[in-house]
Amino acid sequence: MSGRVPRRYSPGSNSARATRKPRAFAANALDGGVIAAFSVLAGIGLVLIYRLTAPLAAANAVPPQSRRQSGALAAGILVRLAALRVPLAVRRRLALPLWGVSSVLLLATLVVGVEVNGARRWLELPGLRLQAAEVAKFATVLSVAV
Repeated sequence: MSGRVPRRYSPGSNSARATRKPRAFAANALDGGVIAAFSVLAGIGLVLIYRLTAPLAAANAVPPQSRRQSGALAAGILVRLAALRVPLAVRRRLALPLWGVSSVLLLATLVVGVEVNGARRWLELPGLRLQAAEVAKFATVLSVAV
């Protein structure tokens, strides 16, 4: 060591360190690693479903199960893109009410739930069959995060 004392930067100095602005953090920014992992997993899932269901639907070029899964994947991507547009303040305001609604749905499953394969885990709505536990998982994570 040369015995030199490092220069200290004061907040009022004209140094580059003092004038550097902090980078803005985008809460809704897309992470390349997450997108890559999602794409690989979704692609593997679609290929596996096609491979497993193609022999069952030899008359169709694309099996109905693969078509349904592709549609669900596309709908999920659209919902996520729409969710990115929702401001954080709105998410915070809706977290606890959504958790309360999910709790009511869980109780409704006990009372009016539909039995499928020996388990009463589904709610039958007009044109839709819903597992209330899936809504509850999302609402719980959102409530804890806030």
